[in-house]
Amino acid sequence: MSFDVLASGFGLAEGPTVGPGGVLYVSDALLGGVRRLDPDGGERHLLAGRRGIGGLALHATGGLLASGRDVVLLDGEQVRPVLAVWDAAMLYTTSSPDARKGRNLDHDGRCTAAERHSECVRHE
Repeated sequence: MSFDVLASGFGLAEGPTVGPGGVLYVSDALLGGVRRLDPDGGERHLLAGRRGIGGLALHATGGLLASGRDVVLLDGEQVRPVLAVWDAAMLYTTSSPDARKGRNLDHDGRCTAAERHSECVRHE
């Protein structure tokens, strides 16, 4: 059995995900970022400096989801949060790229609208 080296220099390679056209995305949990490896040997670094990425997934409408302290959608050159945990009892989500409001889901299941993160209020 033999193996071909596709890329090297990772601190901790995580979440290999194959995209359209045979593109391979691999995150680096320790050194940060995501590498896009093209079938022709080309390589691009995405989300530079974002450390702690463990998982990657293709989004149904296009783009790449990356986990970590929050979940972001990388769509072209735009990066936006789609899921963020601000503390042990609060979960914040956004519903679409054009959404002006997110939703806060509290530990007791109550869901409230919020204009932005600073307006997230924990319900006791």
